Amino acid sequence: MLSWSVNSFVKASPSFPRFFFQTLQNTVVKLAVSPQQSANQEPVSLRADTNLSLKVEGVVQRGDRPALFRQVKAVTISLSTALVSRSSATNPNVKSNENTSVQLSQTVEPHNDYFMTSFILPFPALGIHTAKVDAGVVDENGVTWNTGPSTTITIKSYDDSTLRQQQQQQMRARAHGIQASTSQQSHYIKPPTTA
Repeated sequence: MLSWSVNSFVKASPSFPRFFFQTLQNTVVKLAVSPQQSANQEPVSLRADTNLSLKVEGVVQRGDRPALFRQVKAVTISLSTALVSRSSATNPNVKSNENTSVQLSQTVEPHNDYFMTSFILPFPALGIHTAKVDAGVVDENGVTWNTGPSTTITIKSYDDSTLRQQQQQQMRARAHGIQASTSQQSHYIKPPTTA
């Protein structure tokens, strides 16, 4: 029994880890999106009657052995926007049932591992919106690899006329509050002091 066990152990091939025989290709996409949010993560402000030009730049970085298995033929940039919170003020130019999300995609070929594309985005609904940018790689066979990265920016859509109306209402409320406090002070009669 012991000799059979030793014999079968010697005949069995040792199991090496997967990475001992297999070589992997490492491809990384770096993105830069502009405009960017401020350092304290304030949303990018945009008037509702204008469009936002979102510029996406990137670099394809390869590992130690570039093009080991597949070549990067193109980069696919997908963009989706969504309304996160609607403003209490309404934009008279926007219908209440209007679509507030956009989904776009562009495929660009990198030159010397650099690529650039841009999107023109409308944000007619007043409020806070998000724009999410995803990157993917297309190889020479036309297969898309969802390599990432993904980045998100926040946009605040506002209307000048609505903003002016809100500021005027706040100024009127302050002025009314000041008038009320001065009229209350004028009715206050100081009691006589006795010496």
